[in-house]
This record gives sequence, structure tokens and C-alpha cells, in this order.
Amino acid sequence: MKKARILHNPGAGAGAFTKQDLLAKLSAQGLECSYSSTKKPGWQEMDDEADLVVVAGGDGTVRKVAQALVGRRLLDPQFIIGVLPLGTANNISKTLHNGYTPNEIMDGWQKQRIRKFDIGSVIGVPEQHFFIEGLGMGVFPELMKKMKALSKEYDHPKEELKSALELLYDIIMDYKPRHCRLEIDGRDYSGKYLMVEIMNIPSVGPNLFLAPDADPGDGCFDVVLVPDRDQNKLAFYVHHKTQGIEDPFDFEIVRGKKIHFQWDGGSMHVDDQLVKNEKKKQVMVTLNEGLLRFLALADKTQPPATL
Repeated sequence: MKKARILHNPGAGAGAFTKQDLLAKLSAQGLECSYSSTKKPGWQEMDDEADLVVVAGGDGTVRKVAQALVGRRLLDPQFIIGVLPLGTANNISKTLHNGYTPNEIMDGWQKQRIRKFDIGSVIGVPEQHFFIEGLGMGVFPELMKKMKALSKEYDHPKEELKSALELLYDIIMDYKPRHCRLEIDGRDYSGKYLMVEIMNIPSVGPNLFLAPDADPGDGCFDVVLVPDRDQNKLAFYVHHKTQGIEDPFDFEIVRGKKIHFQWDGGSMHVDDQLVKNEKKKQVMVTLNEGLLRFLALADKTQPPATL
């Protein structure tokens, strides 16, 4: 029998799944389970005999667990990670098994395949050394600041996502583009931007699929560039999103492995962490291929492959 270590954020998803729910459901799939709450001390201590680490929570919880695993020694066992999406945006889970509910993911546990996941390394940002989703400057850090300042409780994740999109639209309309000295794999892309997003997965923030072809296991970042001339175009895209209209994201995307930048703005984000930016300090981002391994289901929203 395979062993699974469940790491659960009990506050995620308004407590939709309890400790007992998770243990019962996963044990029924033939797994020998142990449980820890990420809200209690000691959850980072891993059982080296475990075959699988099950993360039950949102993107922030997945990042916390990834940080603990990345920090392990190379000679230590490298765990396979399974994700049960219980957060608001669940961008990581949508990359791994888009279209599936947590119950469907647990029911299909034996059908999942192992997917390698690249990690971004960051040099030049205090206390932020890696990312699994993305790093960005411009309108998204502004959105994160304003959402945090609101401190509003929402009854449903969809309500929170819609509120974030509406606020993002206002931010875009009022935002003053900043200069970014930017180099991607030795080529210069410097200019004034509303948004620069170094993406490891297709979506960011309130489920905006800015890099639809991004693959976290392909050995490249997708760098999304929205210059000052595209301010109205970006606002129009987000406004449509608030109305439930899914337009294709038609902005410049540059693929690369090594990025240097200096951002003339006060903040940036590293995954879901908002950090202060030192304007004259150069930041370097590099890619570590296949450092993590996740379980993934085939994308439910796509037609099945044919031979």
C-alpha cells in the first residue's frame, strides 16, 4: 500500500473538507495516510517513507509546501506532490488538472501521471529565492496591494474573483506605465510597461490566462509584455472578462530561460507574495528544470487525444 502525507490548510475553501473527509476519501483510494495541518507547527517534517505528499489548499499552500521540499538536500527522497484545489484562484491546480473538482481528482488518483515542474530561481529580491507560478511587475502587484487593503470577506470564490477583476480594470485605467530595463536571454526588451509577467504556468491572479501555451515542464518561461501603448487594449480584455466574455490574450510573449531586469516601480510579486522593489537593484531570474514532480490529470476541457 502506498503511503501519503496529507498537508491541509483547514481554512481553505471555507472548510469544505475536514481532516476526517480527506483521510476517509484518500484511504478509500488505497492509500495509507497521515495528516498534518499547515496551520500547526511541525508540518514541514516529512516522512521519508511517504510515496506522495497531498496538498489540500490553494496556491499559497502549494507554494509553502514546495518551499519546504525545494529546501531539502539533494540526497533526500524527492516526493511526488498531489494537489487538491481548495483555494480561490487555484491557478496551479488548473495547470495540472483543469476542469476537475477535488472529489473527481481524488476519485481519479490512480489515473494521474507524473508531471515534472520547473522552478524559477530569483537573485536580488530579499527573502524571495524561488517561484513556481510567476514573478511580475506593474498592475498585478497594485491589485494585490488593494485587495489586501480591502480585507473583505467573500461568500464564494467566484465573487472574490469578479471583484478582483473589476478592481484590476480600474487600476489599469489609472496606472502610469513604468520603465523596465529588461534583458531576456541576452536580448534587450527595455521600455515602458503596464505589466511584465515572467510566467511558469498559463494563468495568474484572478484566473487570467495570459500565457495559454505556458508549460511548467518545458524548460522555458513565458514572459508576457504589455507596453504603454496597449493600456486600453488590456483594459478592454479585463472588462470583457468581468462580463464573462473570454477573449484570447493577444499580447507579446517572449520565451526565455534567463532574465535580468531593473523595474522603476515600488513593488513586484513573487507568486502570491507582494514584495518591495529596490528600484536601482538588478534582479536575475533563472530556470531550474524539473525540480518538482506533481501528479496531473488530462485537461478535462480539451478533447481527448486520437491516434
